[in-house]
Amino acid sequence: SDHCVFSKSTITHHFGINSCLNVSIEDCIFEGEWAGIRIKGTSSEWDHNFNNNTFNGRPVGFFYNYNNIEIDCSNFGIALVGYSENVTLRDGNFSEGWGPMVIYQSDGNLVTNCTFRDCLYSIYLDDSDSCIFSNNTYINTQYGVGVYTSINCEISNSTFFGTGTNQGGYALWVQTGSHNLSISNNRISNYGGAIEMFGSNYATIFDNYFADNMNALNIKGINVTVYNNYIYHNSYRGIQFSDSSGARIWGNYLGWNGYQAIDEEGIHMVWDDGSDLGNYWSDYDGEGEYDIPGTSSSVDRYPRTLIDHDPPTIYVSQNPLIVNSVDSVIINVLIDDNYGIDYVSFWYDDSNYTMTKVELNWTFTISPRPDGTEINYRIYTQDWAGNWAVSDTFTYIVGSNTSVTITSITTTTDPFIPSELFESLPTILLASGILLVVVIVIYSKRRRMS
Repeated sequence: SDHCVFSKSTITHHFGINSCLNVSIEDCIFEGEWAGIRIKGTSSEWDHNFNNNTFNGRPVGFFYNYNNIEIDCSNFGIALVGYSENVTLRDGNFSEGWGPMVIYQSDGNLVTNCTFRDCLYSIYLDDSDSCIFSNNTYINTQYGVGVYTSINCEISNSTFFGTGTNQGGYALWVQTGSHNLSISNNRISNYGGAIEMFGSNYATIFDNYFADNMNALNIKGINVTVYNNYIYHNSYRGIQFSDSSGARIWGNYLGWNGYQAIDEEGIHMVWDDGSDLGNYWSDYDGEGEYDIPGTSSSVDRYPRTLIDHDPPTIYVSQNPLIVNSVDSVIINVLIDDNYGIDYVSFWYDDSNYTMTKVELNWTFTISPRPDGTEINYRIYTQDWAGNWAVSDTFTYIVGSNTSVTITSITTTTDPFIPSELFESLPTILLASGILLVVVIVIYSKRRRMS
């Protein structure tokens, strides 16, 4: 309907304006995890009036027919961009909602340095070409970036951490007509699927890290290139192609996935670089070609065995550093490893404890202790390739008015790892990411367990 007015309403679900003229939305409150605003139609059907509305407590940003400008999104709860070109949207901090950023019929835009947290959907891109999404962070989002009928777009240098593999959802979902897409240098974990791509041709996916999802890549398209990606410990599938042709897949590191790769109903699928390099497989025995399961009868002609001797790196921070008898002490740990983490343990008081996973980090809280109590602690971790790392032992004395120093970098040749440590320790899966700024890098030690 045309010329409608919505005023002083509280809206908790998806709100759509489809092919309407001159709609006014004034003094409305959009709030809750299902709140969202979608506008579709011609340019004149985007020419609406938004006045004094809020989205989850912050102003609604409505940008129609904006060109060649930069927008600081830090104050907005939602950003709606339509029929605009060469707009930079930066520094947003969006939380909750059914899509706090919508870009429609708008070419050449850049979204950078934005954080999306606890969103059902994060970004909805529709009919918009040559857009770039770079250096953004998506935390506890069920869906990250959705791309619909948009070409020549780029998604890069971002961290995606989903709501859990049992919750479904995709970090990136790319639909028919979205061609020539570039996806690079992203870290994606904890989703039902990292990338779900159907009917997208000439896409290039490279230099990404996909770990601890249910599925990493699920692709249907023509002439898609996938190279130099780290694809680890995805519980169901590493790479799956279906009804595709002309793809080239090479130089990828595939380790400890449910199915490393599947190729169904493919034509002219090439699983190497055409010269002498295929992919690295954790289950390749070193002899002959590597058969790719599926009806395409594909093979990796030049497979390599995936071998990892590099241990994880452990980053630690403690709060507070000067501890009094009333203080609970919070230890935050970030562990970085290309191959994904199998175990993490916190060791103090001569006992082993399981750390709690909080988004991208591990945490443990030591309860208040009487003055004079000496606390010693350290962290143990193992990656999926069997490499161990162990931190220094850190010490604080309650009530001593002495700050803990966590600044040194040390190494040992053979750190002591108690055998009982991992006999009772449950398997803990780490969805890796490098988002936290930490106060120190403590040492890691290379060691293979027999």
